[in-house]
Amino acid sequence: GYCVASISYRLGFNVLDGVSAERAVYRGVQDMKAAIRYFKEFHLTYRIDTNAVFTGGNSAGALMAAHQAFAEESERPASTYMQTVAPDLGCLDCTGNTYNHSSRCRAFLNLWGAVGYLDGIDSYEQYPFISFHSIDDNTVPYGTDNPFGLFWFPIVHGSGVMSPEATSKGIYNELFPFNGSLHEAWEDAPKYETIITESTRFFYEELKPETSVITGDLLVCENELGFYSVQGSDGSHFCWDVQGGINNSFNPNADNISVNWSTPGLHTITVTEININGAAGEPQTISVQVDPNPAVDFTGLPLNTGSPQSFALTGTPSGGVFSGPGIVFNAFNPSIVGPGIHTITYTLETGNCISETSQQVLVFNLTYNFVNYNLGTIVPE
Repeated sequence: GYCVASISYRLGFNVLDGVSAERAVYRGVQDMKAAIRYFKEFHLTYRIDTNAVFTGGNSAGALMAAHQAFAEESERPASTYMQTVAPDLGCLDCTGNTYNHSSRCRAFLNLWGAVGYLDGIDSYEQYPFISFHSIDDNTVPYGTDNPFGLFWFPIVHGSGVMSPEATSKGIYNELFPFNGSLHEAWEDAPKYETIITESTRFFYEELKPETSVITGDLLVCENELGFYSVQGSDGSHFCWDVQGGINNSFNPNADNISVNWSTPGLHTITVTEININGAAGEPQTISVQVDPNPAVDFTGLPLNTGSPQSFALTGTPSGGVFSGPGIVFNAFNPSIVGPGIHTITYTLETGNCISETSQQVLVFNLTYNFVNYNLGTIVPE
C-alpha cells in the first residue's frame, strides 16, 4: 500500500513585492523538507519505506517539490536572509523539526511548476521527475519568464526549459506539454486522464527493483542438480520460472534455488524480483545447457566363479574405464581378490558428464578331496 499526505505550509506574500514572493517559495520548500524528515523519523508508525519517498505539487506546490530536490544551501537566495522588515528565514533544513534525515525525495511530480535557477540543477542530483505543463500557461511560465507576467517578480524557468536542462545533466525526466489549458488542466478530462495515467506509471517505474543477473551452473548434466541465485533488496521475494527442469527448493520464492535437470537440451531460467512495495522488476533470464548422460552397460562378468582364470570385460558404449577389485585393464582377475562379493564399475565420461554402472560377482574356492579306497583283490570263484 501507500501512505499519502497533503502537507500544510506557510502561505502569503505581497503580490506587489518580488522579494516577498521569493521568500514565500523558500518557506514552502523549508516546510516540505520538514515534512519529509518527519515521515522518515516516524516511518515505523506510518509503515513507510524511507527509500521510497516521493513528492509532488500543483503550481506553488510544484515549485516546492522541484526546489526540495535541487536546491542547496549554497544556492540560497539573498532575499531569504535578514531584510529591513523581515527576519532571516534560516537554512533549508532549519525549520519545522530537527530530525536528522535527508530531506530530499526519490522522485517528484511537477504540475506546471518551475525553478528559480537552471544552474542549480546538477548532474549529481539524480532525482527523476515527471512534468505536465501548458505551453500557454500565463501564471507559471512554460519557458523562462516572470510569474503572472509581472516584471517585478523574479525570473523563473518553467517545465519547458527545466526538463531539457535536467536531461542534459543526465537526470531522467519526462515532459508532457499541453496546449490551450493556460494554468492547470484539471477540468479538461483527456488531459486529466493523461496526468493520472502517466504519473501513476512513472512512480511505479521508479518503485521497481532492478532484478540482478542470475548466477549459477550454466552447463550441467542430465539428472544433475544446478544451483542458482540472485541478489535482492531486503523484503523482496522472487518468482522463478524454470523450463526443462524442476525447482527443488524448499522455498520457491527465495533468492536462490536448486534445479533438477531431467531433460537434455538448451533450457532457460527466468526470475523476477518483487520488492517490499509490491513492485515487480524486469525479468532476468539465463540459458542452461543440459548434456545427456548416455546409458552404459558392460558384459563379460560372471555372477559367480570359482575359477582363477581372468574374464575379459566389454563396455558399451566403448571408451570407458573399469574399476574395482581385481581389475587389470579391461579384465577381472578372481585370483587377485580372493573369495567374497566384489563390485565392478564401468565409468564413461562424455563431455562434462559422467555415466556409470556397476555389477557384482561372487568369487569362491573349490576344494577337491581325493579319497583312496583299498578294495582288496577280487578273485573269481
